[in-house]
Amino acid sequence: MKKRIVHYTLGFHYPYKGGVETDIGNIYNMTKEFYEHIVVYKHGGNTCGEIQTISGISKETMIKRRSNFCENFKYLNRVLDKNTKEKGVPLYSEEIDATTIDRINSLQPDIFINYGCEGLEKLIASLYSNAKRNFLKIQFPNGTEMKIIKEFLPNLEIICYNKEHIDMINNPLGLFGLKNKVHFLPFVYNETIFNNANKKKYSSGTINFLYTGRFSEIKRIKELINVFEYFIEKEKQDITLTLVGGSFDKEYEKEVIEKVNNINRIKIIPWKNHEELTTFYKQFDCVIIPSYYESFCSSLLEALACGTTCIINTTFIDYWTNGKVINGCHLLNTEVSSEETLKAGVEYLLRNKKDVLNNMDYSKEIEEVFSYRVNKDKWLKLFE
Repeated sequence: MKKRIVHYTLGFHYPYKGGVETDIGNIYNMTKEFYEHIVVYKHGGNTCGEIQTISGISKETMIKRRSNFCENFKYLNRVLDKNTKEKGVPLYSEEIDATTIDRINSLQPDIFINYGCEGLEKLIASLYSNAKRNFLKIQFPNGTEMKIIKEFLPNLEIICYNKEHIDMINNPLGLFGLKNKVHFLPFVYNETIFNNANKKKYSSGTINFLYTGRFSEIKRIKELINVFEYFIEKEKQDITLTLVGGSFDKEYEKEVIEKVNNINRIKIIPWKNHEELTTFYKQFDCVIIPSYYESFCSSLLEALACGTTCIINTTFIDYWTNGKVINGCHLLNTEVSSEETLKAGVEYLLRNKKDVLNNMDYSKEIEEVFSYRVNKDKWLKLFE
């Protein structure tokens, strides 16, 4: 009989519409031979891809929109520094209610994985999980989260994507000084799907740019469109931009669609699953990620795995900044507006297009660090 892993997160969709969803899908794919996986989240209750999901809250809370259950955990906030702007566990929540813990524990998980940095009320599920092993998977060490873990969750195991975070979390003289067990496992991708086989090579003519993911303010999609409007209409550059994805913010999505409708050579395509996305990465000349902040970026990793040239607009992600991408922020060497740093990245590519587009294939290096092949046994060993 397979052991059971229960994942607890804010949302889950198929095709995956976010990095955490892709992350859960990757863990599932690498370990499904030995483990059963169930995802618990607010709107659960169906099957997403191959993964069963369960609703994490009652119908009553769904109707009311929020629960006052978190009022019982105001004591967690006493560990936070009241002189800072840090926010603790909220009094009301749409994500967790009195049924959530019971629903998670009724699944009898052998392993419980909570996905952090998405609202401190989610830590309540870790406090009361009956699983034999409890993990928190983090994108970065959130200060308020770490303080609560230090006082109330000494046995919680932490999984991080960045090796540097281990010292930040564990070093007694460091930021947090936790004694919790911390595991480093990088973000991964399926190399049988994402690879440079049949990658289209650039020779001359139109340069086709691609963005895949959410349309939101934090992703800087409208700024991206402004930059391409400038290059297409003002500079008359022979380029196109395709946006693959969508938004949960319908008003923002409407604004994006209206902007795109007024500009030739920019178009929108709805969400695609991974098998379809790899074809897009290989057919386009450059993938561009406009957000100023990314803790990890699955679409960028997948594009690099396909041998596609990439432009990013962030200074945060460590493994993208080692010469494997064109980084507008670093080219300008300053924190100016996102439109300016995006423009710098695109200008650099346009000035050096043949050299850049034909010599930035790092797929083999990426495979040796981030592929299923390299990381599958590490995950299985972690769960033993």
